[in-house]
Amino acid sequence: NTLLELKDEMIPVIGRGPEDTVTNEMPPEGVHYMHTCRTNMGVIEAALMACDAGKSIYWVGGIDGYQINDIIDLSYFSTGDMEKVRNKRLKAEYRDIDEYREVANETKNNEMLSGLKLIDAYDPEHLQQLLGQLKSKTVEDEIEAHISVTTAHRSKVLESEYVVLGDDFPDIFNP
Repeated sequence: NTLLELKDEMIPVIGRGPEDTVTNEMPPEGVHYMHTCRTNMGVIEAALMACDAGKSIYWVGGIDGYQINDIIDLSYFSTGDMEKVRNKRLKAEYRDIDEYREVANETKNNEMLSGLKLIDAYDPEHLQQLLGQLKSKTVEDEIEAHISVTTAHRSKVLESEYVVLGDDFPDIFNP
C-alpha cells in the first residue's frame, strides 16, 4: 500500500493475513527466507552468495530452470576462454565481453546487466568454483534449506515468513 500511495492510488489492497512489515534489514541469522529476484541471473547471484556462506539452497521450480549454464558461458566468455563457451548464440552475436557489455548498457537488458554484475563481482576462478558447488548445496525439500531462491514470476501464490527482494527490479522512483 505504501507503494500504491506513492502513485496517488487511494484504494488500499487488503490481504487475508495479518499486517506485513517492510524493512531494509535481513531476516535474523538461521531463519529460513525466500530471496525473490526479477531475473534468473539475480536468482543465481543470490544462490551464489548463499553458497559462498555455506548455506543450503532450495530452487523454486528446480535448479535446472534457472539457466546456470548461461552464467558459466558468460564467465568463460569474459575471460576469452572461447573453447569452453557452449552457447553458440553468445559467440555468434558478440565479438567479446566489451561488445556484450555495450549492448547490455544500451538496451538496459536486466538479464544481461545482472549477468555482468555477477561476473564483475567475483574472481573468475572463484566464480567457476562456486558455480560448481551450487548443485551440492541444493536441497530437494524446502524445509531443509537455509534459503529459497526464485524469480518473482515463479513466486506467485507462494508464502514465506521472510521475503528478501533482489536488487534487479527496476527503480520505481526512476522509471
